[in-house]
Amino acid sequence: MPNIYLRVPLYVAAFYRHRDDDHPLGEFDPVEFAAFTHEAIVIASSLMLVANPSEQSSLCYSQRVWQNILNGKPPKGGKRLLQRDPKEWPSLQELCTLHGRAFNDREPAFDYLCIRIPREIPFNGEIRKTNASYTLHFESARKLASLLRNEFYHTFADWCIQDRRSSNMAGIKRDRGEMLERFLTQYDIPVSADGREKDSLRRMANRWFEKAMILPNDRLNFNSDYLTHVTEEEIAKEKRRRKRMKVKDDLKKI
Repeated sequence: MPNIYLRVPLYVAAFYRHRDDDHPLGEFDPVEFAAFTHEAIVIASSLMLVANPSEQSSLCYSQRVWQNILNGKPPKGGKRLLQRDPKEWPSLQELCTLHGRAFNDREPAFDYLCIRIPREIPFNGEIRKTNASYTLHFESARKLASLLRNEFYHTFADWCIQDRRSSNMAGIKRDRGEMLERFLTQYDIPVSADGREKDSLRRMANRWFEKAMILPNDRLNFNSDYLTHVTEEEIAKEKRRRKRMKVKDDLKKI
C-alpha cells in the first residue's frame, strides 16, 4: 500500500516511531492508524489524487513526490541538486536545501513522518483505489499534524502523572528535569544543541503542576524502567532533603 509523508516537529516524529518498545519503527517504516480513530478518519476522508508534484503542499507529500526528495531532486521535480543515496533518510539540512531555503539551526527542527494510507477510499459514492500520487490537502495535513502533536502532549501529561505517583510510592521527590530526561529517553527523542525542546516541555510541565493542575486521567499504563527505577543518587538526595527539612523544623521550635 502507498504512503504519505507528513511534516511534523522532529520530537513528534521520534515519538511515533518509538511508541512500541518491542517494535520500534525506522524512518522508512510507515505508521499505521487503526480504523475509526480520528487520524484514520482524517486520512481516509481527505486523500486526493494530485498527479502534478508542483500542486502538492510541503506539509504533506505523496510517495511519488517523496521519491524525488530521496533522489536529491526538489519536491516538484527537475534537476538533481544533491548527490545522495536514496536508501538513506534525508537529513534536516538536505530537506532545507531541496526546499530552496537556508538551514537555520535556531528554527524548530522538523521531519517527515511516513504514514500508511488505505488501499481504497470512498469517493462520490464509489470506491477508488489509492496509488502513489495520493496526498492530503493543505488544511487536512494541518489537521492531522495537530492531532499527532496533541497525542504527544497528552502522553507527556500521562507520563508526568505516573512519574509523580511512582516517585511518591518510592518515597522520593524526583526533580522534574530528571523526569523529563527519562521521558525523552523512553521515546528516543533527540534534543537540539540549545535544548529548546527540553525547555518547552519543562515549562509545560511547570504550568500543569504549579498553576492549573489540569492533567488528564490515566489513559496509558507505562511499564517502563525509565519511569519506575530509583537511582542511588535520588535516594541520597532525598535523605539530604529530609535532613534539611528536619533542621528547619528544629530551628522553628527554638
